[in-house]
Amino acid sequence: MRNTILGYGSFFQKSQLNEVPQIEGSFMEDHELFYAGRYALKYIFQHICEKYKVSNIWLPIYYCPLIKKWLENEFSTIRYYEINPFDVNEQLDWSLFSSNDLVLVQNYWGLKKVIYPKGKRPIIVEDHSHGWLTQGCLESRADFCIASLRKTIPIPLGGIAWKPKKSLSNLPFPKVAPTMDTISKSSMNISWELIEKAMDLKSKATSHKEKTEFLSTYMNGELYLGENFDIIPVATEHAQIIKSLLLKNVNSFKHKNLAYLNRKLGPVKGYQRLPYKEGTPFGLLFIFKEREALDQLKKHLIGKSIYPAELWNNNPIKYNHKYLLNIHVDFRYSPNDLDYIADSINEWQYICDHV
Repeated sequence: MRNTILGYGSFFQKSQLNEVPQIEGSFMEDHELFYAGRYALKYIFQHICEKYKVSNIWLPIYYCPLIKKWLENEFSTIRYYEINPFDVNEQLDWSLFSSNDLVLVQNYWGLKKVIYPKGKRPIIVEDHSHGWLTQGCLESRADFCIASLRKTIPIPLGGIAWKPKKSLSNLPFPKVAPTMDTISKSSMNISWELIEKAMDLKSKATSHKEKTEFLSTYMNGELYLGENFDIIPVATEHAQIIKSLLLKNVNSFKHKNLAYLNRKLGPVKGYQRLPYKEGTPFGLLFIFKEREALDQLKKHLIGKSIYPAELWNNNPIKYNHKYLLNIHVDFRYSPNDLDYIADSINEWQYICDHV
């Protein structure tokens, strides 16, 4: 009963990670915390454009639609480039860009390793939102990096921008005071408090009524976040919470859980596991050629109280596989939970094979 109330996936419940070790060493030369990854990205883009003559800002066409639209409203020189998000070895064609361009490179699913161009090159900003503390993140040589943190660690809100210690660049990390708007600051406090309350309610919920309450509280917090476009300094008490969890090695749980699932999952037809040989991906990743196949598996899993994330919809790309479904396999889940997830996926394949 307990797990059918909480379900598998969706946002984090309040969690204790006291026993989880931190990664060793520092990979950041300088950094700044934000309430979300989108504000970190805006902060970096805004100040690069103020300091340097930027001809175009290039984004991968396969990217979060919400953030694409948000950035298009903020910057007038947004353009898009193609790269296969489901081929972890495909490299960017740097000849597409001039040395006056700014290029956002996505660390897709925490598995991409960038080969950096030599000589004259554009300014490179990397997004590690689905690869926080993965090898690509820790070994980055980009000019600057950003990440959404609340996709990986159990915090109400959080994002980060940093300059890697191994950066190839001599560009200084932009230290310009963010906007201090009273209304926006208040909305961030309300958003934090609501999502924090939802996380606490979720950690204690034992009934469908309580599930309805934590879901509605969470959605209200998201609404306050979505209505704010200003960059607001993170409150001291919020920054302390983020910093206490920032370098926790939560990817070790994913690595172990994925290895466990690999032994439990049978072969699939009509879709496939995202192929990779090394590294720790964001979750259990399935890729699809057809929208219908994704929708059918997603519906089956939701019926089992497993809530996968589609990353992302509404992204027209030219490759054979066009859609991705992520199933969370993080520190929340025991071997019994993983057995349930594997059995649910195997059951769906059995149904497909016998219909």
